[in-house]
Amino acid sequence: MMKIAIAVLLTLSIVGINVSAIDEVSLVKDGKSMLPIVIPASDGKNMKTRETAEILADYLKRISGAEFIIKTGGNTKKTGIIVGTVRDFPAYASQFNPEDPFRRDEYLIKSVKGSLYLIGATHLALEHAVWDLLYRLGYRQFFPTPTWEIIPRKKNISINIDVFEKPDYYIRFIWYGYGSWPENMIAYKDWENKNRMTGAFKLNSYHVYQKMIREHKNEFKEHPEYYGLYKGKRMSHKICVSNPAVQQLALRFAKTYFKKNPEQVMVSMEPSDGDKWCECEQCAKLGSYTDRTVFLANYVADGLREDPALKHKYVGMLAYSTHSPPPNIKLSPNVIVCIATAFIHGGFSFEELLDKWHEKGNIFGLYDYYSVSTWDRDMPGMARGSDIDYVTKRIVDSYAKGARFYNSESSDNWGPCGLGYYIASRLMWDADPAKVKVWTNDFFEKAFGPAAKTMRRFYTLTSRKNSALVSDDLIGRMFRLLAKAAAEATGEPDVIDRINDLILYTHYVDLYQKYEATQGKPRQAAFEKMLKFAYRVHDTMMVHSMALYRDVHIRDKQVAVPKKYKWNVRDARNPWQERTKFTQKEISAMLKNGIETHTTVDYEQVDYGVEYVPSGAGPKRRGQMANLSGKYRFYLWADREKLPDFTISTGMISKTKGTAKWKLYNSSGKFLQSGEIAPDKKKYPLNFKAWGKGLYRLEFDDKGMFSTLTWPKGSKVCLLADAKHKPKLYGSSHFRFYVPKGQKKVVLYMENGGAHVFNAKLRKVLNPTKKRKQ
Repeated sequence: MMKIAIAVLLTLSIVGINVSAIDEVSLVKDGKSMLPIVIPASDGKNMKTRETAEILADYLKRISGAEFIIKTGGNTKKTGIIVGTVRDFPAYASQFNPEDPFRRDEYLIKSVKGSLYLIGATHLALEHAVWDLLYRLGYRQFFPTPTWEIIPRKKNISINIDVFEKPDYYIRFIWYGYGSWPENMIAYKDWENKNRMTGAFKLNSYHVYQKMIREHKNEFKEHPEYYGLYKGKRMSHKICVSNPAVQQLALRFAKTYFKKNPEQVMVSMEPSDGDKWCECEQCAKLGSYTDRTVFLANYVADGLREDPALKHKYVGMLAYSTHSPPPNIKLSPNVIVCIATAFIHGGFSFEELLDKWHEKGNIFGLYDYYSVSTWDRDMPGMARGSDIDYVTKRIVDSYAKGARFYNSESSDNWGPCGLGYYIASRLMWDADPAKVKVWTNDFFEKAFGPAAKTMRRFYTLTSRKNSALVSDDLIGRMFRLLAKAAAEATGEPDVIDRINDLILYTHYVDLYQKYEATQGKPRQAAFEKMLKFAYRVHDTMMVHSMALYRDVHIRDKQVAVPKKYKWNVRDARNPWQERTKFTQKEISAMLKNGIETHTTVDYEQVDYGVEYVPSGAGPKRRGQMANLSGKYRFYLWADREKLPDFTISTGMISKTKGTAKWKLYNSSGKFLQSGEIAPDKKKYPLNFKAWGKGLYRLEFDDKGMFSTLTWPKGSKVCLLADAKHKPKLYGSSHFRFYVPKGQKKVVLYMENGGAHVFNAKLRKVLNPTKKRKQ
């Protein structure tokens, strides 16, 4: 209903601009400008509008070759490309409300009576209008570096337009965990501006309790009771939120923040990271960890509203970790919560949290994870941001549920995730899934020209949706596709440069895979080779070299970075930080070697379906799978009316993520039964009901708490493991698999050689005889 209402309002506002007056306006003819760029006289010493006009003039010249002069004194009666904020155009004032922090990104672009108007609610909105106009003329900045900038060539430019634009998400934020190099951040900020990702409303929901302690260290020293009580001592960074003095301190902290940063609209009241919640009796009376977080956020928010100078300010927080479950109390109207899509506790799905938090407050958003270096290390098929379907569904579905703020932790890894980041930037302005195909086609056509079809295959191969399995075969396929694309793009130097970036990315994948697989003394050398290469290509922004440099050796105790070569020793004396760009000759040799040294397996992945039947009698001993962690899909066979009862115990490592859940379906996918298991390490029977003989699907999810599943001897149990379902198996396990009759080839995937599946019986399975038809 909200989306429909917005659409109606937009239609009415556009009608209010006198649509009948819309004309086609000529901007450039035969390489010569037809109109000046006109800015308001009121711009004065501020110069922001002039700077924006200069950007427009510069890029119009790059596109057409035409020189555009900039004149001062623009108003509704002037003729030209009229650029300014709404304060200088009262005739359009009714369409804007720049005092509303959620409407400061709005702008219009309208051609009328021989002129083109670009009017923004604010100077930032005016910049959005300029980049939108250039986008409509064919300009693109797909990824942050100059290599991925598309400047069309046009000797004639005319436009007939009447649009009023407002973003679907007020906050559009993709940021780098672990940060990045200063020069990379300059390029990224430029990309943000050109893709309208810079918002007038700044999100502020970072961990802040520890900052409050630092900024008031003397008060905390004098009053140790301000600290949270933990294990009998006042030592916790989670602070004692039930203490009235702490509540007043938090409000004072917020007011001081706004005094120092009057341009900001939002202050954070997000707890410090980690556990150690206050264990005092008064905090316990406040309720759950979520209730305590909301209580303090509400206290500060209510206090701000009582101050006339701060009544329009907001308080931000996350629904994250142990305070992710929905609260039992309402949120104050100026509290904004962003719901995390990972680290969720309490047994809720993300979709359930969206609905339940929305019931407690009207303003909310989400905190997503497109890429986390420690999770994916920039490898293909690992990061959420490489899956366009995931990016689309998360943004579109969350918007439909009322989310208006999008904050995604990401990486400086435009090799695997660049297309996903770009599509996200479009969707956050216009959450219309129907346009994703148009934007994606536009990317391949403009970025790769004659090699578009081949590069589409490359991105499909390396997407998380494709469940790419990092292997010699995958790397070989990546190199071969890039070689084919390079041949197709002969004579297109800009396209070749983009393909070269992805060759460098693929070489990194190769080096990282080799480092991961190397053990013993050679591991250090493999690590150094990978890391030095990642830094040398850091200006391509294909891989998150700073995160690799700062973190890999911290988690891998087999390797080290000498102190004199650390990531922050940035000078010519650091041999680990060579900045010489790779030549075309070096890149070509890299590509050739990649093809020659990586064998691809000639196979086709076949889906035989799940119409399983028993292969014979079940095992004669009790079955067990220990150390389960995450999601698993089993298929069970019932010889009788009722399945044998299974036993599950969970919570072996963690007990804070809610209950483990299981669901039972029949062979056609119809839901039959479900249950929950407490994370207390006790054994619980599943107690299946009598559903009849045949095949069933059992889905189990313990959210990473580690569990053990056992079943009676003779039970027929199948664990699904394929490219899309990759169950985590810890410790030593023995499995039997069967090959359909007539199958001539079996391809097995082993991650870093960590699985041992080959044995003397494999030959019999691979070469079925009349006696063994499975």
